[in-house]
Order: sequence, then C-alpha cells, then structure tokens
Amino acid sequence: MVTLLCALVAGFAAGTRGALSAALGGMVYTVPSALFALSVRYITNQEDAKKAGRNFLLGAVFKLTAIAGFLYCIIRWGEDLSMPLVLVGLALAVQAVFLTPFMKK
Repeated sequence: MVTLLCALVAGFAAGTRGALSAALGGMVYTVPSALFALSVRYITNQEDAKKAGRNFLLGAVFKLTAIAGFLYCIIRWGEDLSMPLVLVGLALAVQAVFLTPFMKK
C-alpha cells in the first residue's frame, strides 16, 4: 500500500520514470519480506524447535540477501531509473512496518 502510494506521488512529480523507480524501490523490500512472512508461517507449524530456529535464521538471511541482490540489479541495469526515488521507495517500504500497529482492522 505504501509502495503504491509512493509510486503514485512520484508519478505525478517525476512522470513514469519516477513512478517506476519508486515502485521498484518499494518492491525491493516488499517481495523478500512477503516471502519471509510465508516461511515464518510454515515454521510455526514445525514441532522441532531446533529445526524451526534454523529455518527462521535461514529465512532471515535469504531475505537480506535477496534485498541486496535486488538493489544490485537495480543499480547495475537501471541506468534510466531515478536512484533517489528508488531509495525513497525503499525507505518508505521499510518504515511501513512501524505504521502497522496504528492501522485499524
């Protein structure tokens, strides 16, 4: 939600290039985090605590590695993207976690 809002504002301010940059910046964090959340859901169903702890740690390492890999790909092949807007999208996606407790169900 925050990523889409950021992309919409960036699209109005900087055009389609800005919207794409902000959206990709937000997706850098959102996609690995969603995959990690799915893995945590699977981990909670495991009965062996040692395996669950190991799988949680591996999931967290995968998440951080995926974020770094996606950022590398954007920096390497995204010559026409606006890097400040990529970083703004990434920062807002990371900060969205802190807004979750204030949202009503």
